[in-house]
Amino acid sequence: MKKTLISAAVAASILAPLGAAMADTKIYGAIRAAAIIAGEKGGADLGGVVNNASRIGVKGSYGEEGGLTGFFNIQEGVQTDVNGGSGFTNRFAMAGVKGGFGTVVAGRLSTPYKMAGLKIDPFYDTSAGAGNGGSNYGLSSLTNGWVNNVVGYISPKFGGGFTVNAVAVLDKDDNAPNGISADGDNAFNPGITYSSNGITAAVQHITEIEATRLSLGYKAGAIGAGVSYEDNAGGIDGAEAVYVAGTYQMGKSKLAASYGSIDGTGAATGFNTEGTGFSLGLFQKVAPKTTVTAIYSDVDADINANDRDQFSVGLIQAF
Repeated sequence: MKKTLISAAVAASILAPLGAAMADTKIYGAIRAAAIIAGEKGGADLGGVVNNASRIGVKGSYGEEGGLTGFFNIQEGVQTDVNGGSGFTNRFAMAGVKGGFGTVVAGRLSTPYKMAGLKIDPFYDTSAGAGNGGSNYGLSSLTNGWVNNVVGYISPKFGGGFTVNAVAVLDKDDNAPNGISADGDNAFNPGITYSSNGITAAVQHITEIEATRLSLGYKAGAIGAGVSYEDNAGGIDGAEAVYVAGTYQMGKSKLAASYGSIDGTGAATGFNTEGTGFSLGLFQKVAPKTTVTAIYSDVDADINANDRDQFSVGLIQAF
């Protein structure tokens, strides 16, 4: 008994500092998969179980004297359907400092332009997306992925709910793409957002490709709605994308619907499938961190090879 107590005391003394260090660090993630019950794209049948951007990450924050807090967030994609390849893919890795002056962040991360669209898309990272992840039809590919070599600043809130952001995507050399422009030139994402009393709004712009997004979201009780308008002046004759979505919460069930339209093309931003599309979905929470989905999506594209319609049943298991 004495030996057991001594061993326990030694173990506690060793693990205590580690526990203190990990107190503000969290492992998180989600397994997201769906079975395509019926589907077709460009005349070819779709089917099977697909991965909807499963991921695992670790994040933490550490407060110091003087009112400053350091933080980090690292996330990897988990490939649930790997066949002889790597089980993980890089998503993002960032670190920063925040305080009364605002937030400074650096690394590989999402742009404010992307986040303004993601926040109003109830079908993000579901089988409604053409790639079984990312945004639904009607949002440009600038609403997907991450950019490298980022240094950014986000102000504290002012004026009852406004914040401004100034993000620079810096070029390493003249020939390397930086995730936004194909020629590797520096790009900048200035913008302003508003969030208060159930209303969210944003104006975001990306230089080099001259893309601008206006977004507006609203939530009151069980009802949620959002709209995004994108203008890509750098596209062929310009390109526009419009996306409208709505949700209705009934206890543990959420109904969602969306409509999107893309007019014009621009390879730099992924406006390469003109047409219209809509999605209808049910998100049913069956446990605190477990959601079952049933989603139907349809895209009527000007190019027949990009026509798509499918019905899927999915599972989202967060942790």
